[in-house]
Amino acid sequence: MGEQSDVILVFGATGRATGTAAAVARSLLERGQTVRTLVRHDDERARSLREQGAEVVFGDFADRRTLVPALNDVRAVQFTYPVAAGVIAAAANVVSAIREVGNDPHVVVCSMGTASEADSPSGYGRDQFVADELITTSLPGAVALKFAAANKTAEIDNRAIERATWSAQPWVEFFCCFFIELRRLNQFSCRFFFSC
Repeated sequence: MGEQSDVILVFGATGRATGTAAAVARSLLERGQTVRTLVRHDDERARSLREQGAEVVFGDFADRRTLVPALNDVRAVQFTYPVAAGVIAAAANVVSAIREVGNDPHVVVCSMGTASEADSPSGYGRDQFVADELITTSLPGAVALKFAAANKTAEIDNRAIERATWSAQPWVEFFCCFFIELRRLNQFSCRFFFSC
Protein backbone atom coordinates (compact mmCIF):
# COMPACT_ATOMS: atom_id res chain seq x y z
CA MET A 1 0.00 0.00 0.00
CA GLY A 2 1.33 3.43 -0.95
CA GLU A 3 2.16 6.01 1.66
CA GLN A 4 0.35 9.33 1.73
CA SER A 5 2.05 12.66 2.19
CA ASP A 6 0.92 16.23 1.72
CA VAL A 7 1.52 16.13 -2.03
CA ILE A 8 -1.29 17.23 -4.36
CA LEU A 9 -0.92 16.00 -7.95
CA VAL A 10 -2.31 18.35 -10.59
CA PHE A 11 -2.82 16.92 -14.06
CA GLY A 12 -3.09 19.35 -16.96
CA ALA A 13 -1.12 22.21 -15.40
CA THR A 14 0.60 22.94 -18.72
CA GLY A 15 -2.61 22.63 -20.73
CA ARG A 16 -3.61 25.22 -23.26
CA ALA A 17 -7.39 24.84 -23.04
CA THR A 18 -8.56 27.13 -20.25
CA GLY A 19 -5.59 27.29 -17.91
CA THR A 20 -7.72 26.03 -15.03
CA ALA A 21 -5.25 23.38 -13.83
CA ALA A 22 -2.34 25.83 -14.06
CA ALA A 23 -4.31 28.33 -12.00
CA VAL A 24 -5.17 25.63 -9.44
CA ALA A 25 -1.50 24.62 -9.16
CA ARG A 26 -0.48 28.25 -8.74
CA SER A 27 -3.17 28.88 -6.09
CA LEU A 28 -2.20 25.76 -4.14
CA LEU A 29 1.47 26.76 -4.22
CA GLU A 30 0.57 30.26 -3.03
CA ARG A 31 -1.23 28.64 -0.09
CA GLY A 32 1.91 26.69 0.83
CA GLN A 33 0.76 23.31 -0.48
CA THR A 34 3.18 20.78 -1.95
CA VAL A 35 2.26 20.41 -5.62
CA ARG A 36 3.40 17.81 -8.13
CA THR A 37 2.50 18.23 -11.79
CA LEU A 38 2.59 15.66 -14.57
CA VAL A 39 3.76 17.09 -17.88
CA ARG A 40 4.58 15.58 -21.25
CA HIS A 41 7.31 18.00 -22.33
CA ASP A 42 10.09 19.94 -20.63
CA ASP A 43 9.19 23.28 -22.15
CA GLU A 44 8.76 26.82 -20.85
CA ARG A 45 5.44 25.93 -19.19
CA ALA A 46 7.13 23.11 -17.22
CA ARG A 47 10.01 25.43 -16.32
CA SER A 48 7.51 28.02 -15.11
CA LEU A 49 5.87 25.44 -12.84
CA ARG A 50 9.27 24.51 -11.39
CA GLU A 51 10.09 28.18 -10.82
CA GLN A 52 6.81 28.55 -8.91
CA GLY A 53 7.86 25.67 -6.65
CA ALA A 54 6.02 22.70 -8.16
CA GLU A 55 7.62 19.30 -8.51
CA VAL A 56 7.48 18.43 -12.21
CA VAL A 57 7.37 14.79 -13.31
CA PHE A 58 7.10 13.53 -16.86
CA GLY A 59 4.40 11.27 -18.17
CA ASP A 60 1.27 10.92 -20.24
CA PHE A 61 -2.31 9.84 -19.59
CA ALA A 62 -1.94 7.44 -22.52
CA ASP A 63 0.95 5.64 -20.81
CA ARG A 64 -0.27 4.14 -17.53
CA ARG A 65 3.30 3.18 -16.58
CA THR A 66 4.15 6.88 -16.14
CA LEU A 67 1.15 7.54 -13.92
CA VAL A 68 2.07 5.07 -11.16
CA PRO A 69 5.22 6.89 -9.99
CA ALA A 70 3.47 10.27 -10.32
CA LEU A 71 0.65 9.06 -8.05
CA ASN A 72 2.93 7.54 -5.44
CA ASP A 73 2.49 9.15 -2.00
CA VAL A 74 -0.11 11.78 -3.04
CA ARG A 75 -3.03 12.70 -0.77
CA ALA A 76 -5.05 14.45 -3.48
CA VAL A 77 -5.31 14.58 -7.27
CA GLN A 78 -6.85 17.07 -9.68
CA PHE A 79 -7.89 15.38 -12.92
CA THR A 80 -8.31 17.78 -15.82
CA TYR A 81 -8.46 16.68 -19.44
CA PRO A 82 -8.88 18.85 -22.54
CA VAL A 83 -12.00 18.72 -24.65
CA ALA A 84 -10.53 16.08 -26.91
CA ALA A 85 -10.58 12.40 -27.73
CA GLY A 86 -8.98 10.02 -25.22
CA VAL A 87 -10.59 11.14 -21.95
CA ILE A 88 -12.14 7.73 -21.21
CA ALA A 89 -8.81 5.91 -21.63
CA ALA A 90 -7.09 8.61 -19.56
CA ALA A 91 -9.62 8.22 -16.74
CA ALA A 92 -9.28 4.43 -16.84
CA ASN A 93 -5.49 4.69 -16.66
CA VAL A 94 -5.67 7.07 -13.69
CA VAL A 95 -8.12 4.81 -11.81
CA SER A 96 -6.00 1.75 -12.53
CA ALA A 97 -2.77 3.47 -11.45
CA ILE A 98 -4.36 4.78 -8.23
CA ARG A 99 -5.52 1.27 -7.40
CA GLU A 100 -2.04 -0.10 -8.03
CA VAL A 101 -0.41 2.53 -5.81
CA GLY A 102 -3.07 1.87 -3.16
CA ASN A 103 -3.03 5.25 -1.44
CA ASP A 104 -6.73 6.21 -1.97
CA PRO A 105 -6.26 9.95 -2.58
CA HIS A 106 -9.03 12.53 -2.67
CA VAL A 107 -9.69 13.11 -6.40
CA VAL A 108 -11.18 16.30 -7.84
CA VAL A 109 -12.37 16.01 -11.44
CA CYS A 110 -12.82 19.33 -13.23
CA SER A 111 -15.30 18.71 -16.00
CA MET A 112 -17.20 20.43 -18.82
CA GLY A 113 -20.39 21.34 -17.01
CA THR A 114 -23.71 20.93 -18.72
CA ALA A 115 -22.01 19.84 -21.95
CA SER A 116 -20.91 16.56 -20.39
CA GLU A 117 -24.07 14.56 -20.08
CA ALA A 118 -24.98 11.05 -21.21
CA ASP A 119 -27.19 12.41 -23.98
CA SER A 120 -25.00 15.35 -24.99
CA PRO A 121 -25.05 16.15 -28.72
CA SER A 122 -21.26 16.38 -28.47
CA GLY A 123 -19.29 13.14 -28.68
CA TYR A 124 -16.63 14.76 -26.50
CA GLY A 125 -19.33 15.66 -23.97
CA ARG A 126 -20.59 12.07 -23.86
CA ASP A 127 -17.02 10.81 -23.44
CA GLN A 128 -16.40 13.28 -20.60
CA PHE A 129 -19.60 12.07 -18.91
CA VAL A 130 -18.36 8.46 -19.08
CA ALA A 131 -14.91 9.47 -17.77
CA ASP A 132 -16.50 11.39 -14.86
CA GLU A 133 -18.69 8.40 -14.02
CA LEU A 134 -15.74 6.02 -14.25
CA ILE A 135 -13.66 8.03 -11.78
CA THR A 136 -16.41 8.93 -9.31
CA THR A 137 -17.88 5.43 -9.13
CA SER A 138 -14.49 3.67 -8.97
CA LEU A 139 -12.73 5.79 -6.38
CA PRO A 140 -14.35 6.48 -3.00
CA GLY A 141 -12.48 9.79 -2.56
CA ALA A 142 -13.57 11.28 -5.90
CA VAL A 143 -15.73 14.32 -6.56
CA ALA A 144 -16.71 15.69 -10.00
CA LEU A 145 -16.97 19.45 -10.38
CA LYS A 146 -18.88 20.29 -13.51
CA PHE A 147 -18.40 23.89 -14.50
CA ALA A 148 -20.10 25.84 -17.22
CA ALA A 149 -18.34 28.98 -18.37
CA ALA A 150 -19.90 31.88 -20.16
CA ASN A 151 -18.69 35.04 -21.82
CA LYS A 152 -20.32 37.20 -19.21
CA THR A 153 -19.12 36.84 -15.65
CA ALA A 154 -21.20 36.24 -12.59
CA GLU A 155 -19.82 37.19 -9.22
CA ILE A 156 -19.68 34.46 -6.61
CA ASP A 157 -18.39 35.71 -3.30
CA ASN A 158 -16.08 33.62 -1.14
CA ARG A 159 -18.88 32.75 1.30
CA ALA A 160 -20.91 31.19 -1.53
CA ILE A 161 -17.87 29.21 -2.67
CA GLU A 162 -17.21 28.08 0.89
CA ARG A 163 -20.84 27.03 1.48
CA ALA A 164 -20.95 25.00 -1.73
CA THR A 165 -17.58 23.41 -1.02
CA TRP A 166 -18.06 22.42 2.58
CA SER A 167 -21.58 21.15 2.04
CA ALA A 168 -20.31 18.64 -0.53
CA GLN A 169 -19.19 15.39 0.98
CA PRO A 170 -15.89 14.50 -0.70
CA TRP A 171 -16.87 10.88 -1.35
CA VAL A 172 -20.09 11.81 -3.13
CA GLU A 173 -20.17 13.13 -6.67
CA PHE A 174 -20.99 16.81 -6.62
CA PHE A 175 -22.19 18.66 -9.68
CA CYS A 176 -21.54 22.36 -9.76
CA CYS A 177 -22.93 24.14 -12.80
CA PHE A 178 -22.12 27.77 -12.12
CA PHE A 179 -21.58 30.36 -14.77
CA ILE A 180 -18.36 31.85 -13.47
CA GLU A 181 -15.32 33.45 -14.90
CA LEU A 182 -12.46 31.02 -15.32
CA ARG A 183 -10.10 32.90 -13.01
CA ARG A 184 -12.55 32.23 -10.17
CA LEU A 185 -12.94 28.53 -11.06
CA ASN A 186 -9.48 27.75 -9.68
CA GLN A 187 -10.44 29.25 -6.30
CA PHE A 188 -13.49 27.02 -6.18
CA SER A 189 -11.46 23.93 -7.13
CA CYS A 190 -8.79 24.65 -4.53
CA ARG A 191 -11.37 24.68 -1.74
CA PHE A 192 -12.02 20.97 -2.34
CA PHE A 193 -8.39 20.10 -1.64
CA PHE A 194 -8.64 21.64 1.81
CA SER A 195 -11.72 19.57 2.67
CA CYS A 196 -9.91 16.25 2.38
